[in-house]
Amino acid sequence: MGPTPGIAQANVAATPESAASGHTLTVGSFLSNGWGLYDMHGNVWEWTEDEHCPYTQNRVTDPLADCESPLRVIRGGSWYFGQDSARCALRYTHRPQDRGFSLGFRVLREASTSKHQAG
Repeated sequence: MGPTPGIAQANVAATPESAASGHTLTVGSFLSNGWGLYDMHGNVWEWTEDEHCPYTQNRVTDPLADCESPLRVIRGGSWYFGQDSARCALRYTHRPQDRGFSLGFRVLREASTSKHQAG
């Protein structure tokens, strides 16, 4: 597990007092990660497709949690919460109908590698 992202790596609150004056920032305000993705920590909590299920003892790769839980997982922390909330291993929960000022999505746009040729 890597280090907890701090205020130099992610839009997270440095102190409880700074949370009140915080806000979201433009994507790309921090350096990208090893895959070239920006802002994967902080800014807004990311809704995921996963239901909040217990972890298994088995080794799995990118499982889709489906256990009929009424709760969904949010990850990544936000501008309103401290840096510990931005750890990639941390997950919190909300009901799907919940709304909040620090809940959102992380959008990814991939460049097309296909080449179209006129016939």
